[in-house]
Amino acid sequence: MNRRPHKSLSLWLLCIPIAAWMLHFLAAYAVAALHCAARTELLDSFAAVRWWILAITAAALLFIVASAQRGFAGYRRRFEQPCSENTFLGSLLLMICALSALGTLAVAAVTLVFGDCRQ
Repeated sequence: MNRRPHKSLSLWLLCIPIAAWMLHFLAAYAVAALHCAARTELLDSFAAVRWWILAITAAALLFIVASAQRGFAGYRRRFEQPCSENTFLGSLLLMICALSALGTLAVAAVTLVFGDCRQ
């Protein structure tokens, strides 16, 4: 039986979901600030701002889900090696991905509450 060797998880993988959350936060508020400060042609209505933030949110969640898949692959190996570094990093990566996904959705939810820059 040929089994592919498992890729080991790295500490650098823990940075990906946090960076995606941070970049989403900066991009979402930059788009909203551009709309409120100087009405550009791309952001002529608040509905356009919502669509841009939805696209940014989808991209950030894509990176977070990809990281969560890698973490789940490491966590799933807990039956083969119960006390391995990959198991620990996999479970930690899953928790960080869950926190980052909730933070990303919380930033995006602001656009549902506010309908205009004056509120």
